Amino acid sequence: MFPIDRSLLPSLSTRRALIVVDPQNDFLSEDGALPVKIPMDLPERIADLATSFRKSGGDVIWVCSRFEKSRSILEEQVLTSERSGIPRSPDMSRGRRRQASPQLIQGPCECPEAFLTQESAKVPKCVRPGTPGIDIHPVVKEAVGSRDYSVVKSYYSAFRSEQLLRLLRMRLVTELFICGAMTNISIMATAVDAASHGYTITIVDDCCGYHNMMRHRNAVKQIANTTGCDVLSAEGVLASFKPKPKPSRKPSDRPATSPGSRYSSPILPSSKHLRKISHCRFNPW
Repeated sequence: MFPIDRSLLPSLSTRRALIVVDPQNDFLSEDGALPVKIPMDLPERIADLATSFRKSGGDVIWVCSRFEKSRSILEEQVLTSERSGIPRSPDMSRGRRRQASPQLIQGPCECPEAFLTQESAKVPKCVRPGTPGIDIHPVVKEAVGSRDYSVVKSYYSAFRSEQLLRLLRMRLVTELFICGAMTNISIMATAVDAASHGYTITIVDDCCGYHNMMRHRNAVKQIANTTGCDVLSAEGVLASFKPKPKPSRKPSDRPATSPGSRYSSPILPSSKHLRKISHCRFNPW
């Protein structure tokens, strides 16, 4: 084998991206068609996170929903009840897309949170073209940067839009941070699909909106079991970007020398002294 000079090999620096799912008036405004209840200051949290994330050098991608036609929840991984999904099977690999849980396939969906599945009159009409509800919330809109990216989806998962996958590949993004609305619907579907494409995922827990605490917790648990993702707060995410300082050693931190160590190696004469000794005559008297 011939030696390889690693300095001559091309190096590619990968990137991280923040995906904000459904930051629209229908979900974030009090008068929206399906406003999230928790947390109440979700628009401000998302705006602050996006601004700080951008300053840290990451990409910010805004993903908005638009209703085109009714989408079956059987095609995607969403949670529409307080029960958690089926447990993770031992032979389930990270790169395979999981099938829908049995709890989701019994009759027509009547969960109001399934806003893209119009199978019941109980489901509100959300993100319809030409309505104010489809627009980004004003507080969040102020945080949108000129170099941010926008993606429109008509499914629960943002990855059903080929535009997002092409964008991430073009930007060499390998690490995704996901937040927005709602944890058990679009965030869950997006995270599971992201794992099937091999991305490293972090759910920004305190920047995810939801209506029911139990569904939120069960959704986060199922996402973690399915994808192996991390779950961090916004503060924890930003703290992880900061370089860790190298520990500095002080003179007082040097290890103490044991008394016997001074005799561990003999003191040899220098070459100059050896030359002098070689020229001396031996006189036994």
